[in-house]
This record gives sequence, C-alpha cells and structure tokens, in this order.
Amino acid sequence: MITIAVRGGFPTLYLAQYLSKTSIPFRFISTYPSLYTARKGIPVSKTTSLTEIILADKLLGKSLRRREVDFDWKLNQWFDLRVSRSIPPQTTLFTGWSQISLRSLRAAKALGARTIVERGSSHIRAQDEILREESDLHGISYTGIDPRVIAKELAEYEEADFISVPSQFAKASFLKRGTPPEKLITVPYGVELSNFKPVRKTDSVFRIVQCSSLSLRKGVHYLVRAFHELKLPDAELWLIGGMTPEIEPFIRKYANPNIILKGTFGLDQLHKQYSQCSVFCLPSIEEGMALVQAQAMACGLPLICSTNSGGGDLIREGVDGFEVPIRDVEALKERILHLYKNPEAAENMGRSARARVASMFTWDNYAQGLLHAYERLGIRTPDMPR
Repeated sequence: MITIAVRGGFPTLYLAQYLSKTSIPFRFISTYPSLYTARKGIPVSKTTSLTEIILADKLLGKSLRRREVDFDWKLNQWFDLRVSRSIPPQTTLFTGWSQISLRSLRAAKALGARTIVERGSSHIRAQDEILREESDLHGISYTGIDPRVIAKELAEYEEADFISVPSQFAKASFLKRGTPPEKLITVPYGVELSNFKPVRKTDSVFRIVQCSSLSLRKGVHYLVRAFHELKLPDAELWLIGGMTPEIEPFIRKYANPNIILKGTFGLDQLHKQYSQCSVFCLPSIEEGMALVQAQAMACGLPLICSTNSGGGDLIREGVDGFEVPIRDVEALKERILHLYKNPEAAENMGRSARARVASMFTWDNYAQGLLHAYERLGIRTPDMPR
C-alpha cells in the first residue's frame, strides 16, 4: 500500500486522484475535507481527513499569527504527529512533504515501509542562502528561514530513503550539497487542462503577465525594471498576485500606467486573464517548479522563465519559450523585445507550448512518472503496473 500525507499541496492530491483510477492500494492523509477529495474522484474509504488542523488554521490563524510566532510551526508539528499515528500497518511505501513529515517517516520506517520526502523547492540550505543574498543585494532585512525548520528538513533528507523534487534546478541544489544522485527522484509537476485552456484574446495589445506572489523571491522587481526600460508602445505588464511590502519601493520607482496590478484571482478565473496576454514571464530567484508556468503554457502563452524557476524542464529553448539567467534584466529585455517584434512567432510558440504541456505535463503524466520512478528504484506495491 502507498500512503500519501500532505497538508494541502496539489501534486500529491493529483497523485491520489490518479491512483484512484488504478487497482493500486493507497491511503491519502490530508487536511482536505473528504467531501472535497471525493469530488476529485478519491474515494472516501481511502482518505483520512485531518480537518481539525485546517479548521484551527482558518479560525485561529489570523489572530494567533500576530501574537504567536510559532503558530505555523506548531500546526506542522501537530499534522506530523497525527499522520504518524494514522499510517496503515500494511503500508509499504510512505511519501510525505518536507517540513511536516519527520515523525511520519520514522513511523513508516518502523512498519518496514520505504520512505520518500517530497521537496517542492530547492534544498532548504540553497533556498535560504539565495534569498538572503537577494535581500542583501537590495539592502532589505532578511530574517531567514526558522532554524528549527531547517534542522527538521535536513533530518528528513537524511532519514528518508528517497527525496522527490520537481526540476533539474532543484535536483542540482541537492547534488551540490552532497546528496547521492541515486537518492533523488525528479518528476516535473503538471497542469489540469480542464481548468487551463485558451479563450479568445479581445484586443491587439502586447501584454506580458506574471502571476505569483509579488516578492523578491519571484523576481518581479527585475521584470518591472525591464518593462520600464523597454518603453514599448501599445504594451502592458500585468502583475497578478498579492504584493509583499519589500516590492512596493520597486513598483513606486518604476511607476508606469501600463504596469497594472491586477490583484488575485481564483483558479477558475486565471485562464481568462492569461488568455488576454501575449507572453508569460517568471524571472524567479528560486523555485522548485512554479505551477503557474505550465498553467500559462496550457492557455497558449510562450514562457520566459529564469534558470531557477523549473521552467527549463517544461520548454524547448526557442520553441515553446526562453530561459534566462536570474537577475539578468538585459536578457529579459532581449527576449521580450523579440516576441514583441515578432507577434506571429510568439503565437506559434504559444501554440507549441500548449501542445507540449497537453502531451507531456498533465497531472496524469506526473503521477505516471512517479510510479515509473518508484519501479526503477525497486519500490513496488501490489498491482503496480509493470
């Protein structure tokens, strides 16, 4: 039996959804209500819903986070404890997310199961270092990742049999810090095509869109500078997402009526926003693999991404998009200008991007890739496809 534990998190939700279509026995432990997972096709009989944790977060989180700096840490510890007591004894493979799985990994090992820790970003040391470096570059105070979180993650990396990451960038960050290559599983994330599809663009304005938290980590300050310096006629930059205080000075510095702060949208509305644009750009400083990249490609947009965004695993250079170095404003300007001057080429790249994710980067592709990776590593469960 495969046991999957996650406090939120789409990738493992879609893995459970895929397993529901097979004869592979599994248990899905999460904070998702069972009615929600049932709507996703995951049988209630195969779920354990720790809804008390998400309820505590929703009811108490806003007030307690202001007074209690340990609130998130305690929630994660609580989740880990509850999962560790909920793992079925017949589990042969346990997979849990980093920061919330140390006790659970140990409990699964005590049952004789093989264990995998899922890490959605780069190695936590690499993440902490590059975010500190970015803050220092701009004279912004950086408190750093909680040392307890770092210590717990490092213990999870050490104790898990395998570490699963979504991109070559993330994998390289582990290899650089001495993780044996045979311990790493690399499978890129996917996109739900039913939610992300192109609709007709209603005008001829050339639009760049970035959808993410508007933060240093996401590199939005480099994009607004590039757009400001290009001064393209009949062009707009749409920024979708909530803005962190650290980005406000950059927005003021490069203020431009054609830089439009769009706010946030539900998943069911994002495809309409993407479809009014010409190119999706994500110059992130650090990611594992941002889901918004495949989402935008599914809506028919070419992708301009940084080498640290995970997008390089999705695109073919010059066919579906372009990859640029982090912090390289000139490279961003060059690629944006190329697509601006060559609208037909941009449209062709967008069509190619849509076809590529539809054929290679759906959530079913992700789940199948994981199962094949498990098999290559000698991890088998009853009825796993051969």
